[in-house]
Amino acid sequence: MGTNAAPAASRAAAAGRGSFWHEILGAFSPNRVISKAAFRFIIVFQVAVLLIVWATSTYVFLPKPMDVWRAFVDLWSHEGLGQELIVSFSLNLQAMAWATLISLGLAYLTVVPAFQPIAMAVSKGRFLGMVGLTFFFTIIFSSGHRLKVSLLVFGVAVFLLPA
Repeated sequence: MGTNAAPAASRAAAAGRGSFWHEILGAFSPNRVISKAAFRFIIVFQVAVLLIVWATSTYVFLPKPMDVWRAFVDLWSHEGLGQELIVSFSLNLQAMAWATLISLGLAYLTVVPAFQPIAMAVSKGRFLGMVGLTFFFTIIFSSGHRLKVSLLVFGVAVFLLPA
């Protein structure tokens, strides 16, 4: 009785491996649901292929990973990259806060009939191109910080409103 348990266990393990590879191959079928393990394997495999291609690339315009790392260390230690990232992150947080406040206020006012046209007009701003509006924002806002915040607020707030 004990001798039959070992072959059964090995068959179950082989079936489990076959099932995993079956799921990996099934990932190429449209609308197929795959397991989390198969999804993780696909991600790891794709990242590994990307890193290998990047590390062995002979293109001049694509720097090697070590070149990128050396440039990053130089930018971080000598050019103030860390400080600039903090400034940029805080600018984005400020813009998101303003955009959220403005959008929440306008979204609330959409139930008041007198303010519905304003909210609808602002929500249509998502179809405007930012390139053309940059000139008008530059004329309206004098400082660089205000200009950046206002462009980010406009670019985000119009998408936070219901259409």
